[in-house]
Amino acid sequence: MSNGKTPEQEILSNLWWLVLLRGIFLVALGIVFLTRPVVPLTMAILVMGAYWFVDGLVILTKSIRERHTIKHWGFNAFVGAVSILAGLVVFSRPIASALLTTTFMVYFLAFAALVSGMTSLSTGIRMRNQIDNEWYLIIGGGVSILFGLMLIASPMYSILFLVKGLGIIALIVGVVLVVYAMRIRSAVKQAGV
Repeated sequence: MSNGKTPEQEILSNLWWLVLLRGIFLVALGIVFLTRPVVPLTMAILVMGAYWFVDGLVILTKSIRERHTIKHWGFNAFVGAVSILAGLVVFSRPIASALLTTTFMVYFLAFAALVSGMTSLSTGIRMRNQIDNEWYLIIGGGVSILFGLMLIASPMYSILFLVKGLGIIALIVGVVLVVYAMRIRSAVKQAGV
């Protein structure tokens, strides 16, 4: 490479701000869900659709850019494509999405939480040699996985609990991603990249 960067340094220097944007978006989403728990279901679903769409774009972009340095980049690309598709479905049929059974939405959200959690967990483990305190990302992934499992275990909990739970998860994962982005940026600066 002409700029003297390793593939990992190139990825980190180009993508830390995408992690930061995801974190900021999730923190804002968490605050909205916690302070407005009686947001109409349609609005909550639209917000989640927006998150899935944006998150899917970030994951897909990141996985395509890392395809030469990460062995299993195809799984991340699949996760990104599924998130984009979920967001598009919600936007194309917001009323129908709101009228779907609570059980279906709970299972759908559980699947999204599990996939997102597994992605964060694997990224934290994979990046443990590139940054310090990677456990922030690992904890965020674990919390997301636990949330998904909770939803599967009790699918008929009230929508209010679901919105509050989503708010807590979004806030925790958002803060974890912001901290993680700052750690990546710090590692990039320390490496002189």
